[in-house]
Amino acid sequence: MRNQVVTITLSLVCMASVAFSGATESDAVAHYNVGIASFEKGDYQGAIRSYTEAIKLRPDFLEAYYNRGNAHFA
Repeated sequence: MRNQVVTITLSLVCMASVAFSGATESDAVAHYNVGIASFEKGDYQGAIRSYTEAIKLRPDFLEAYYNRGNAHFA
């Protein structure tokens, strides 16, 4: 019985993470796009903040890491 409860709980957690992952993905991309716009305007600190927020939402966002590094050296 306990194993069934654990299995059901884990299944619900997995389903919830999949359901909410789309919003996080969209938010990460939105912050990334703001970072690009900020960088192009010469607002490098603003770009760094936006890229950092994108990375917080999606830690595997390699382009955000790359562009944040470029903003640090701009």
